[in-house]
Amino acid sequence: MRQRYLQDILATPVFLAASFANPIAYPLQVHRKDLWPVIGAKLCFVNFPGTDTEPARAGPALAAHLKHSYKEFLLECDQQFMKQL
Repeated sequence: MRQRYLQDILATPVFLAASFANPIAYPLQVHRKDLWPVIGAKLCFVNFPGTDTEPARAGPALAAHLKHSYKEFLLECDQQFMKQL
């Protein structure tokens, strides 16, 4: 149940935050671009409001928790899904 909830909540923003140039590597792109705080803000956990040039961001603790949860519960599932495309 927890994995399904995380998949519904977290997978779409992770997918949308990354570049679609190489869809199999999109979680790695999220990590490289440090988009976990932006994803947290898109899930309505805004600690730092956005500006004209920067998106809103969540705090570092929440970003670390999202990263860990995604890696533990969803990364393998998403990678298998992307290989099917």
